[in-house]
Amino acid sequence: MEVIVVSDGKKGHVNQSLALAELLGAQCIQVLTQKHLEPVCDFLARFFSPVLSPRDYPSSWRRSIMRRCIGVTSLPKLNNPGEKPVVIATGTLTAVASLALAGELGARILHVLSPSFVPYKLFDAVVLPQHDVSRKPRGNVLTLPIALGPVGGKNVDESLDEMKRRLGVNEIAPGDCIAVLIGGDSAHYIMEETKLVAAVERLAELAKQRSLHILLTTSRRTPEAIENQLQSLVNANDEVFAFCVWGRTDKFNPIPAFLELAQAVVVTEESVSMVSEAVLAGHRPFIIPLERRDHSRKFPRFYSFLEERSLVRKLPLEGRRDDAWNAALKMPRQNRTELAESIGLPQVIAELRKLLKLEDAA
Repeated sequence: MEVIVVSDGKKGHVNQSLALAELLGAQCIQVLTQKHLEPVCDFLARFFSPVLSPRDYPSSWRRSIMRRCIGVTSLPKLNNPGEKPVVIATGTLTAVASLALAGELGARILHVLSPSFVPYKLFDAVVLPQHDVSRKPRGNVLTLPIALGPVGGKNVDESLDEMKRRLGVNEIAPGDCIAVLIGGDSAHYIMEETKLVAAVERLAELAKQRSLHILLTTSRRTPEAIENQLQSLVNANDEVFAFCVWGRTDKFNPIPAFLELAQAVVVTEESVSMVSEAVLAGHRPFIIPLERRDHSRKFPRFYSFLEERSLVRKLPLEGRRDDAWNAALKMPRQNRTELAESIGLPQVIAELRKLLKLEDAA
């Protein structure tokens, strides 16, 4: 089975689509990126979609939408033209273009995340984050408890190779390391400078006491003042911080390498994607709590699911922290099969195959 991904350009969304394609046993033959929205065309298509799906437009209309929104002037070439492909639309704004493409190809279509102002019924299946859904989904809607993404393989190798190049070494063996993944401000969380830097400082003390090293990365969302403070902390404790990446200016993604090398992982609370990536790599990450901007229930739902399955823990910086760190450093990583079972992933994929009628094509 062949898959064409229509993306909004966000790497996390593309990774989720590619991971779903892999779990479905499909081969991704092309990733098309939404170039821009044609305001009038896109608005009208969304407005009238409850009456007429872009999937059912005349061919000339569909091709015009594809050309204007995703720059497609000719249809993707299929390796198996006699087999129906699957279009995976990723992001909230790709619905119209992906429906038009599916109509032209006679393809089945899966939408990842909620399609903005377009009815779910127009798709063969819709996959939503479980924490975004307050009630049990129905019909063609399925939920995933964590954000999927690439695990192992090429991503780890490329990340390790770049880390080796920067360190000037040929090999990096898994060692006594704590990976610290720092995100930043978001729509739901505020990263307070004093508390965040103090938490990393206490982690550095803990690492020094245990003869451990820290692998640290910030992100493009990390406030500048916090990144500057962390750089000063690293410079003052260079014997503890083995490798750091400053994400505001550095495009290198060290997270796959860090997760491969670390014995324990620490992640800031606001980043569902980084927490999910750590969990998918078999870790049970510690979470650095941040200040909430709102009272949305989506994050409590996300963490409740993981905590009930002992897949994440609150960061122990005070009190009986030795017990928690001893357990974390001795606990083996979960393998992918065990993890998939613990979050119910096989059942979701089986149901998704039914909705996309892949069993008939097998």
